[in-house]
Amino acid sequence: MQSDTIRQALDRAASETLLPVSSGLSLLYLLFAISHALLLPQNLAMIMVPIALATSLSLFTFRSLLVRKPLEPRFAHPASAVICVLVLTNALTHCFLVHDLVHSTDLMLLIVGAGILFMSLRWLTLIIALTVLGWVLVVSSVGWTTPGTVHFAIALLSAIAISLISYAVHFRTYSKLELARCELRNLSLTDPLTELNNRRGLDTIGEQELRLAKRMGQPITFLFIDLDDMKPINDTLGHEAGDAALIETARLLKRNTREADIVARIGGDEFCVLLSGDNSGAQSMIERIQSELEERNAGNCAYKLRLSIGSVLYDPDKHADLSALVKDADESMYKMKLKRKSALEKS
Repeated sequence: MQSDTIRQALDRAASETLLPVSSGLSLLYLLFAISHALLLPQNLAMIMVPIALATSLSLFTFRSLLVRKPLEPRFAHPASAVICVLVLTNALTHCFLVHDLVHSTDLMLLIVGAGILFMSLRWLTLIIALTVLGWVLVVSSVGWTTPGTVHFAIALLSAIAISLISYAVHFRTYSKLELARCELRNLSLTDPLTELNNRRGLDTIGEQELRLAKRMGQPITFLFIDLDDMKPINDTLGHEAGDAALIETARLLKRNTREADIVARIGGDEFCVLLSGDNSGAQSMIERIQSELEERNAGNCAYKLRLSIGSVLYDPDKHADLSALVKDADESMYKMKLKRKSALEKS
């Protein structure tokens, strides 16, 4: 789960670089076209200027599409690869037409740039492999005995090393930042005593689950749970025993719920469970919890654990948000508490 979160963060980081990179390269190739028109011989300029303009126009079109509709992060690396292929095509065309290894430095700059642009080693390796293949084709065309071939080969290897180092630094930095962000988020959404979600965690995750359930038409049941007789435990046995009772209750709820269910402590002795499914599944879970409590309380224990549980089935027409659902479940729990109290008084 944590590695998936880091990967998603790296995809987002790569996505955020697409707009400035495509904008900058579009302007750069426009300047190349102008410089080619001014500096190159006419016969060569007639070839290179249209190529530079076509590359600039392609990148500008890509930038315009990004402005109109931002790309999903999962498509960021393929889109970055497209940009690199455009740059690679332009550089190779220049190399073949000029027929000079000096212009293969564009390929080395592309490799270094890819190390900064990409947050995925797989995509970076692909671009490096394509660029090296292009360089080999250029050298084969110019001739392996051309002066400076060894020098440019060493420069190419240096560019690859710099690219990989840049990638490693980026990956490590973003990974650490995302891990720190996750830890801070967990601290803000988690109850430190029970390690369950706190009220903020319930609000954050619960609202998302309700929206999903409404959209998909799936039933959701909400349980409001109150730990009875908490004050006598604190008064007679001390707050350490009270904390132990809360922790034991939290573990009891986690044991009897699924991993996908949301369990939260929202107050001193109040807990909530948001679980997918209708009331029949919730009632089955409640029976398991009460059965486990009866077995636990029958033994030799310092205090008894008793839970009052109210359940409500989520109704999108009735419950506008999570707070309305919590309110109804709280009322249901209170009725159950009064019913139990009445039964005990009669007995």
